Amino acid sequence: HHFVLTNFAFFHVSLMKRVWQMPKHTIEWVKKHNNCEDILFAFAAANATALPPIVLRTHLSNKGDSWGISASPKHAALRHECSQMFMDALGYFPFERSYD
Repeated sequence: HHFVLTNFAFFHVSLMKRVWQMPKHTIEWVKKHNNCEDILFAFAAANATALPPIVLRTHLSNKGDSWGISASPKHAALRHECSQMFMDALGYFPFERSYD
């Protein structure tokens, strides 16, 4: 499975309502671990719209994986865990549908 992660995003405010409509345990997990808010948003948006993300190309580069929470040895495992939980909460992987 593949989906897009963002470091910077524009979105319509109505999509925030969709995030808050996700199952409560998913939101609580994000708060507890201080991680995966971007993945939760991506799942909520894909579930609500059935549309793929829009990719914008830029000359900027991402240095975030070498410092902060991204540098933690457990970071990738936590993100895999939350992705699986979000998929289980929705009952399907919304990004497959968004690319039909």
